[in-house]
Amino acid sequence: MRLGVSAAQLLLLTEFGDRLLGTAAASAGFGMLYAARGLGTAFGPAIARRVLGESDRAIRASITWGFAAAALFDWCFGGQPAPVIALLCISAAHAGGSMVWIGATVLVQRTAPDRVRGRAFALEMALHTLTACVCPLLAAWLVDRGHDPAELVRAFALAIAGMGLCGLWPRGTGAERASEHLWDRELDRVREARGVERDRLSWGCAPATSTRTR
Repeated sequence: MRLGVSAAQLLLLTEFGDRLLGTAAASAGFGMLYAARGLGTAFGPAIARRVLGESDRAIRASITWGFAAAALFDWCFGGQPAPVIALLCISAAHAGGSMVWIGATVLVQRTAPDRVRGRAFALEMALHTLTACVCPLLAAWLVDRGHDPAELVRAFALAIAGMGLCGLWPRGTGAERASEHLWDRELDRVREARGVERDRLSWGCAPATSTRTR
């Protein structure tokens, strides 16, 4: 759903080209907004990985921070600040959005059992397609009804914040959370062992095998 709301925000960006640099340079303003979005989308997950790490707990933390960044900086952009600040807000907001997107995809890849992983990704893509259709249509309808695009940006920012808060809802009992933590540690241990084995094979070392003395 976060990606669907992001699609609505992308549509609304088209209304801010002239507000950024003036009517005479609307095309340049529009291009600068999308360039700032692209930079944030490209570097957000890389920065999150560098700062927070690659464990499942770190990825969940990056998703939480991603929701917070997307909501906060979209809200600030809706206030129509100075052009440089507006570009920084767009870049930071979409950095947060890409952290959510990449983090969620990695978690599904890591945690979903093999027998249902394809269905999990199919469900994710179906929900993305549905919300990416509905949210921009809703945004366009509201603009046609006379609503200020800046107000709509802030409304969608609140929707993003709401989705982020839902992700913070406690999951299960304390025992279940402790079990989940142990499971995360076991997954990390298995992945580390597999990484060591791949390194050995890449250097031409055959995996260790047991031999019997006859």
